[in-house]
Amino acid sequence: MPVGGRCDDRASHVSLCVIVAGIVLVIIGCLWPLEPAYVIDPSLTAAENEALQEDYTWRRNTLFLVSALGMACLVTGGFITSILVVRVMCHENREEDPAKLSPDWPFPPQHDMPPTESPYSSQKPAADEAGLLDADFLQAKTSSYGSTDTAAQQ
Repeated sequence: MPVGGRCDDRASHVSLCVIVAGIVLVIIGCLWPLEPAYVIDPSLTAAENEALQEDYTWRRNTLFLVSALGMACLVTGGFITSILVVRVMCHENREEDPAKLSPDWPFPPQHDMPPTESPYSSQKPAADEAGLLDADFLQAKTSSYGSTDTAAQQ
C-alpha cells in the first residue's frame, strides 16, 4: 500500500483514470475523419454553403478542443503520478535506514561510545574515581613524556 494509505490509493486511481481518458480523447481527436478544408459545393445555395461551412468549423474546433483536453488530461495524470512516485520513493528511503536521516549519520552517536572515549566527555576514568590511581604515579607519568629514558625515572 502506498505511503498515505487510502488517500494515495484514491489519487493513484484518479491518475490512472485521467490518463486513460486523456489517451481516449487524443485518439478520438486525432483519428476522427474530417476533411482538411471545406469545399464550397456549387450546386447548393449560398446560405446552405455558409451553414455547412459553419458546421464544419464547429466540428473542427470541437475536435481540436477534444484533442487539447486529452493532452491536458495526460499531462495532469502524469503530474499526479510523478508526485505519488516521489512520495513513495522518499517513504521507502526513510524505511530502509532511518539512521541516514540523523545529522550525525557518518559518526557513531555519543550514547554508543563509552564515556572515556567520547571527545565531549569531562568524566574521569573509572579507576581514578575509585581512588586506585596514585597521584605520584600520575606525576611520574606526566613528567616522563618529556624524557627519553622512562626506566631511569621510575
